[in-house]
Amino acid sequence: SKWKTVDLSKMIICVGTGGCGKTLLLKALSANGDPGSVSKHVATVPTTGSNIVKIQRTKPGEIPETVTAREIGGSMAPIWKSMVEPGKTQVLYCVDSSAPERIGSATINLIELLHHPALQTAPFLIVFTKIDMKSARTLNELKSLMRMEDIIQHSSQEITMMEFTTEDKEKIEPVLDWCMKFKVMPYGHMNGNMY
Repeated sequence: SKWKTVDLSKMIICVGTGGCGKTLLLKALSANGDPGSVSKHVATVPTTGSNIVKIQRTKPGEIPETVTAREIGGSMAPIWKSMVEPGKTQVLYCVDSSAPERIGSATINLIELLHHPALQTAPFLIVFTKIDMKSARTLNELKSLMRMEDIIQHSSQEITMMEFTTEDKEKIEPVLDWCMKFKVMPYGHMNGNMY
């Protein structure tokens, strides 16, 4: 029934190794109504702890759609797993495509999350960031380096992969669409009725 989709405690967690572009990705998603307003030159500070970010999209004539994302600092990788709840967490996993030296730790952290008992049914979106950098690897190279085919084959989760750069609106929209699958319905509009 429609009621099952209304869960006020659903949350997307945004994780990835330090400096992989999580803060910039969430800023770009939050500014979706003003494409191009967030550039890769926006100053960001390494996230220590976690930030809660509301991402809202408004289409003309429609009720605004909202999702909540919790960005967890890369330095907190050892405790990411303690911040998830069965059936209530979606994972936005960032991988820096311009830093091949971090692919090993990014892969290990991803496998650990995929094996977490509370995340066995959680949807995962793996976002390859910084694809516009000169040192960036191609999507196929990254999939190969991370052995994504093997990982997907041995995982129960639905895993989606996308590329991202703040400079290209066409790369922001699909990530935003994925996030909005987990939107929270405003209370007054649940089940299509006004209350």
